[in-house]
This record gives sequence, structure tokens and C-alpha cells, in this order.
Amino acid sequence: MSDDSGVAGSRIGQIRILEQLGAGGMGEVYRGFHELLERPVAVKVIRSEKRFGSDSRARFLREARLLSKLDHPHICRVYDLIEQQDKEYLVLELIDGQTLPRSLADGLSHDHKLRIGAQIADALAAAHEHQVVHRDLKPENVMLTAAGEVKV
Repeated sequence: MSDDSGVAGSRIGQIRILEQLGAGGMGEVYRGFHELLERPVAVKVIRSEKRFGSDSRARFLREARLLSKLDHPHICRVYDLIEQQDKEYLVLELIDGQTLPRSLADGLSHDHKLRIGAQIADALAAAHEHQVVHRDLKPENVMLTAAGEVKV
């Protein structure tokens, strides 16, 4: 992946940004390393043109707070939200795996596909119990871990 924003190689607080992992509608996602906690993380950089107005920002912050409190095996953990003058960063659990489309391309059994669907539904139900709605659910936003488990 190319990095046009100059984020790779930089630091955000205690996090060293290593490489770009992907890009989507809201921004780019990078592999990072939290040096104080000594753990790998994913860092989503919110694109400047997608930064929030006061209403959208309040909703995003409320959802980020709720998500950071969720502890579910099929929901990606939110560790932090870092706001700087020119950018916002969402610090997430780094998932060792690949996107659902890549996993499907590798060929999965019918039973595994059914298990994936059930795990996605379980994750969404857990989020909905806390009034959190995933606003961009699509195969590219579903990860399968190296063990074949879902992370939304």
C-alpha cells in the first residue's frame, strides 16, 4: 500500500507508526506499536475531509466510548481515541488475519462459512444490546483471525 499522508514512520504519542495496512472511506489504517504498553496496535487515521462536525463528532465519540467498553470475542477492541489539531486517530486491536473476501478466496468449507455468519450476527447483536450500530458493515470490514475466528 502506498502512503501519501506521511503517517508511516511518524509517532502519535506513545505509538510508533510502522506501515499502512489499508484504506477505506473514513481514512487509512496503519500497523503501529505502542511503546509504553509494548504491544502492536492498529491506528485508523480519520481523513481530514471526513472530520466530524459537532453533531457527528459527538455521536462518534459516544460510540467510541461504548465500543471501548465492549468485551466480546468477535468485536475488535477500541483502545484509544487521540485528537490532535489536524487529525483524529482511533487506536484499535491489531487483528492477525485477513479480510473476509481474502479468506473466502482461499476457499472455506460450508460449515466454516456458516460459523462465520453466526459469529458476525453474534457480534452485531452484542453491539446492538449497547445501542451501537455498525454504520459500514461490509465484507472488507470483517476480519478472520489466523485461527479462523471473526472480528468485526
